Amino acid sequence: MQEDTGWSYFEITPRQMHSWYWDVKQDLADATIALVWHRRIDGRQLTDSITRKTIWIDQPYLADLDIKLISLDQGQIASSHSTVDNVELIHIPILKAGQYEIQVGRKDGLNSKWTAALAWFGESQN
Repeated sequence: MQEDTGWSYFEITPRQMHSWYWDVKQDLADATIALVWHRRIDGRQLTDSITRKTIWIDQPYLADLDIKLISLDQGQIASSHSTVDNVELIHIPILKAGQYEIQVGRKDGLNSKWTAALAWFGESQN
């Protein structure tokens, strides 16, 4: 079996979109696209006004990233979009040979860049 794989580690800003092109030369079994990124914690120490003890306050932040798989001939094939997770996953049991675009978009309004990792994988059916 022949594998068709790729990956990217990148930065993305609010309301930005990145694209990768995937040239699938032959039908693939169990094609998978995974996107992951970190949840950030803004932590700081404060003094409790009643007990005068130092306490730790933390606030989690999470960018809202989505992925889409688009066939350049047929349009959108699949997508994954969760507002509460830091993982997006697309699985396609049989991905036909053709030209595809993988899109990663960011929808949140947090005012900072975020790093993410994208990977795609499929095995030929032969």
